Amino acid sequence: MNILERYESVSQNYVRNSRIAFDKAIGSELFDESGARYIDFYSSSGTLSFGHNNSGVRDALVRYLSEDRIVQSSDKTSVAKRNFVEEFVKRVLAPRGLDYRILFTDPAAGTAAELALRLARPFKNRTNVIAFTNASHGLTDGSLSVVSKHLTRHQSLGVRANTIFMPYCGYFGENTDTVAYLRRY
Repeated sequence: MNILERYESVSQNYVRNSRIAFDKAIGSELFDESGARYIDFYSSSGTLSFGHNNSGVRDALVRYLSEDRIVQSSDKTSVAKRNFVEEFVKRVLAPRGLDYRILFTDPAAGTAAELALRLARPFKNRTNVIAFTNASHGLTDGSLSVVSKHLTRHQSLGVRANTIFMPYCGYFGENTDTVAYLRRY
């Protein structure tokens, strides 16, 4: 038994699926401790849209940290947050004529899933949600309620009552139209 198996919480699900210990990452590639290369399709739950250690992102981050700028301000206002909102409005919302509000969550995927569920249910005035096969959203109760993976399903038995699981694109093979399946259901 290695040190992680002995001391890491059993609530960590992903680490139990693989015995590979990754050491380095560049772009879309991961390298294990022996140097073997892997393509990272997971991309840290989609948070790495620019890849691992993107030089532009890395250099800007190092510069930001070297200037002792704020890293975490929770719900408090910061110059970094204000600058981000100004740029987001200028580059995304204004050109599209969108009058949206921005909701800042913590960096955990589960919190984002929880908030999406809390917003969607009252907005649509429904309690049931559809979750798709092979989905993974985090480890909070709400996010576990929409996880379709067998290893994590048992952890949220009480909150899954209003979740319907449906096949995602290609789940039944390329000859089955899963959108038609969903509509028929």
